[in-house]
Amino acid sequence: ANTPVISVGAYYSDGKVLQDAIGGATSPVSVNIAAGDTGSGVRRIFYWVDGGPVGSVAASTATVIVSGAGAHTVGVRVLDNAGNISPQYTQAVNIHLTPSVLTGKGVTNH
Repeated sequence: ANTPVISVGAYYSDGKVLQDAIGGATSPVSVNIAAGDTGSGVRRIFYWVDGGPVGSVAASTATVIVSGAGAHTVGVRVLDNAGNISPQYTQAVNIHLTPSVLTGKGVTNH
């Protein structure tokens, strides 16, 4: 049995890489899923957000939009053409809808 190789990455909606998915995003993000199987190939990607309904695509890539304030988890499993299903993979995505405010004391030139 071949175990699919899965990479999961989180991106801002404008395509910029979310440097630290655990640290928090300030806008909805796209989670790009790419799967590969060197044996029989990828038949289908199954994905879900926060334990919700399962979506799937008959392809080796998928994009999931995650929105709403708070901590989210994207789950992924992959089915290969030989009928093998991968273990579950997860990606944490935290979204903060209120931008951080930086405050400090003014600097005076003398």
